[in-house]
Amino acid sequence: MSVTKITKILEKGRPGKVRIMATAISPFASTKETTNYARLCRLLVDVGSQVLRSTFDKIHPPATLHTVLGRTSVHYATLQSLYKGRKKVLNPTQWGKLYPTHKAVSSKDFDITLLTVLLRNICSLRTPTKGWNELPLATDIRTEDDIARVKYYRNTVYGHAPQASVDDSSFSAYWQEIREALVRLGGAHFRAKIDNLEHDCMDPVIEEHYRELMKQWKKDDDSIKDKLEEIEDMLENMRSIMDRREIDMKEVKEKLTSLTASVEKSTQEGSVKKMIGEMAKMDSELKEVKEKLCTLTVSVEESKDEGIFDPTELINGIRQLYKTREGWLSPFPWCEEFQFFLGNIFTRLKVVRRKKTRGEISNVFVDMSSILDPYEECSAPRTVLIEGEPGMGKTTYCKKYAYDWATKQQEPQGCGSTAFKVVLLLKCRDIHSDVWEAIDDQLLPRDIDEEVKQQFFHFIRANQSSILLILDGLDELPSSKLSMFSELIEGRVLPKCHIVATARHEAGKEVRKCCDVLLQIEGFTEEHVKGFVTKYF
Repeated sequence: MSVTKITKILEKGRPGKVRIMATAISPFASTKETTNYARLCRLLVDVGSQVLRSTFDKIHPPATLHTVLGRTSVHYATLQSLYKGRKKVLNPTQWGKLYPTHKAVSSKDFDITLLTVLLRNICSLRTPTKGWNELPLATDIRTEDDIARVKYYRNTVYGHAPQASVDDSSFSAYWQEIREALVRLGGAHFRAKIDNLEHDCMDPVIEEHYRELMKQWKKDDDSIKDKLEEIEDMLENMRSIMDRREIDMKEVKEKLTSLTASVEKSTQEGSVKKMIGEMAKMDSELKEVKEKLCTLTVSVEESKDEGIFDPTELINGIRQLYKTREGWLSPFPWCEEFQFFLGNIFTRLKVVRRKKTRGEISNVFVDMSSILDPYEECSAPRTVLIEGEPGMGKTTYCKKYAYDWATKQQEPQGCGSTAFKVVLLLKCRDIHSDVWEAIDDQLLPRDIDEEVKQQFFHFIRANQSSILLILDGLDELPSSKLSMFSELIEGRVLPKCHIVATARHEAGKEVRKCCDVLLQIEGFTEEHVKGFVTKYF
C-alpha cells in the first residue's frame, strides 16, 4: 500500500515559505470509474466494520463482553476450537484482541474479519436460508440475512478489482443495496453518514488505500471461509461415522441375540449333529461380530482423532471417586477408624413429601429412585430440596445416591440416578468460589489440562438435562455464596440442570419457594431401626 508522506522544509533565510515534497506518487490515474470502485470499498470497509461492530454490541453489550468471552463461558470452548483446532480459523493476533494481557477486552479492537467470525459463531444467529455465501432473497431481511448480503456485495464489488473500476449505473445499484442493508443492521443514523460518503472527495492515494484494505479483507475472509467449510465437512463426516456406529451396534446386538437363541434351541433339541452345525454357524457369526466390533473401535478412534471431545474418561474418573470416597461410611464421627461399606450398612430412611402450599408433611414415603418423578404438584420436577434435622442422614442419603450412579445400580423408575449421564456431588462446606471452581476442586483430577477442563464444562452446559447436581448442606455454605447457589436452584444458571439440595430447616426456607419438590428425612422407621442394628452389630 502506498502512503504519501508530506515533508515540510523551511528554506533558510526565507521564513514562512514552505516547499512540499511528495515521497511517493500514485501509480495510476484516477477516473470517475476508479473513484466509484474506491467509494464502494470505503463504504464496505469503513462503514461496514462500524455497522458489524454495532450489531455485535447489541447482542453482546460491551459492559458484559468480558463475561461472555470468559473461561467459564459457554463460548470459550467454541473460540478455543477456532483458535487451537486443526484448521486454526483465528490467528494469534485476533486471539490477542479477544484475550488481551494488559487491558480489558473491547469490540473496538476487533477488525471486520474477526467481527464476521464472532457474529457467525457466538451470536446465536441462524444460517440464512440460502447460506452465508449467497445473496438472500429480497424479502429476507433478518440480521443474518443482511450480514450475508453485505458479504455478497463485498465479493461482487471485489470482482471488479482487476480493473479497479465500476461504471455509474452499477455503482448506483450496488450503493443502494449495500446502504439499505447497513442501515437495517446499524440503524437510521448511518444513512446520513453513508449519503455524505457517496459524494466525499477522494484523492488517488486514498483510493488506493481502500482498494488495498478491500483486498486484504477478501483474502482473510476467503481463508476463514475455506477453514469453516472444512470444519463443517469434518462435523458432517463425524455425524455419518456416529450414525454408522449406531447401526453397527444394533446389528451386533441382533447377532448376539440370534446366537443365544440358537444355542438354547440346540440344547433343548439335544441333537449332537445339529449342535455341531449350529456351532459352526456360531463360529462364522462370531467372526462377523468381531469384525463389526473392530470397525466400531476404529470409528471411536477416528472420533478422537478428529478432535471431538469425549467426556467418558472424566466421567469414569468421577464414578471411581464415588466408589472409593462415597462407598464407605463412618457411623461415629468421633471414631473414624470404624468404617463400613455403604452397600452393606445403608438402611432405607423414612423420606416423606411436604406440600408446598401449606408446608404440611404427608404420610407418603418417597423412594430414592423416584424423588424426581412427576407428582400432583409438578409434572416435570427439576429441583428437589431435602430437609432434616442434624444427624438424620442427609449426607448419607446423598452419598448413597452418588454411589448408586457410580456403580450403575439398576432402578425400576426412570428418574433414578442411573438415568443421568453425570452426577456431580458437591459438599457445600468445602465450596469457596463458584460452582465451576467447586467441580474442579472436589471432583476433577488435580493435573487436568485446562483445555480439557473447559471442554468438560462445555459438555455440562450442552447436556444440562442429563446432569444431576447434588448440593449437600446448603446451610454450610458461606453466607456470601448462598445467593450465587440460590441462582442455580432458581434456574438463572444452568436452567435445565436437575438439582438435589439438602439443608437444615432454617437454611431450607431461603430456597424452598424455588424448589419443585420438598422432602423431609425423618430417620428410620421402627422396622428399619431393627434392620440397621442387625447390619451394624
